[in-house]
Amino acid sequence: MSVGNMFDRSKIHSVTLSILCALVVGLLVPLGVGMVISFNTERDHLKDVLFHYQDTALESLAQGVEDDLLSFSPDGALDVANVFFKDERVVSIAVYSSVFEMFLVQITKQTSAQRYTSHSLRKTIIKNGENLGYVEIAIDYGWIEPVMDVSRKRTVALFLTMFVGVMVLIIPFLYFRILKPLKRLSEQANQLSNGDLEYSCEWRGKNEFSILGRTLEDMRIKLNANFNHILKMAVTDELTGIANRRAFFQEAQKLLELCKRHSHSFSLAILDIDWFKKINDNHGHTIGDDVLREFAQLIAGRVRKTDVFARYGGEEFVLCMPETSLPAALGLLEKLKRELAEHEFPHGEKLTFSVGLAEITDDSSLASVLEQADLALYDAKHKGRNRIVTA
Repeated sequence: MSVGNMFDRSKIHSVTLSILCALVVGLLVPLGVGMVISFNTERDHLKDVLFHYQDTALESLAQGVEDDLLSFSPDGALDVANVFFKDERVVSIAVYSSVFEMFLVQITKQTSAQRYTSHSLRKTIIKNGENLGYVEIAIDYGWIEPVMDVSRKRTVALFLTMFVGVMVLIIPFLYFRILKPLKRLSEQANQLSNGDLEYSCEWRGKNEFSILGRTLEDMRIKLNANFNHILKMAVTDELTGIANRRAFFQEAQKLLELCKRHSHSFSLAILDIDWFKKINDNHGHTIGDDVLREFAQLIAGRVRKTDVFARYGGEEFVLCMPETSLPAALGLLEKLKRELAEHEFPHGEKLTFSVGLAEITDDSSLASVLEQADLALYDAKHKGRNRIVTA
């Protein structure tokens, strides 16, 4: 073999090696680096989602147990806590009452055989200047790492196999099997990180990207279900099942502003069950609760879907009637009084109720309309109850 031939062969080897090096440097390395960056970004996104979940869950838990701390209701606090404790990322939950200096709830998944990489957040609950206690949630931040490690290893092996065995198809293969799924994963994680729990992403494959994508989708579904349940609890009166005071103020304010903007009528009534204290005194609070529930459901079933009917406190209820003038509202309330006058309640008797009714003016606020209705209700009671008084 001549030196020239050897040189030529050496040049070929050199060119081949250069091409291979160029491919490695120009394709595999950037893709590998991009893959690592994408996974790190994805991991950061998932951690952001967890931090966001922990912050939101802590705030929702604090709101959910506030009444239970005021009334010292461990069972109620435990029911609220169990909603969050079902989530696999929650390690422990504690609800502490400063008033009674004891824990209402203290539950954990930590055992001697199962340890978690957890981080706790605590929120102090203060109402009207009084420290009611605090809630604390610990989240497992280590659960995402095994998923990311498995995906990273599988993806690296896939890249190497593709590069060695299917050089011609590597670019389209990388695009359709790697880059596009990564983009979907990134978009999916971004939506979750931004709190968009309605964004759904379907994954049908069995590769690591699909597994990770389905993991994110499962997490979104669980988060959405939990937040919807929490939201429902936050705006629903626990006893009667109708809207609570918080929900009323949220919805009534929107309707009031809308009616004022378009110069439409808006009436508001406060309803108070007459002599309700006697029901509790004569029949017990259990029967009293049954009366409240049945009263609430009867009224709720007879008002319009566009109205807002809520429990205002105790035996008082509030009815917001948009697009309704004072005479029309008065007619509706008179009809309700007649219908309920024929109904026999759980304590074996019929009920009457007093009503304070008010209508907005151009400069009315929700607070001012409520105040007018409340004054009218006081007047109705003062005049003997079982009547409707307009402001």
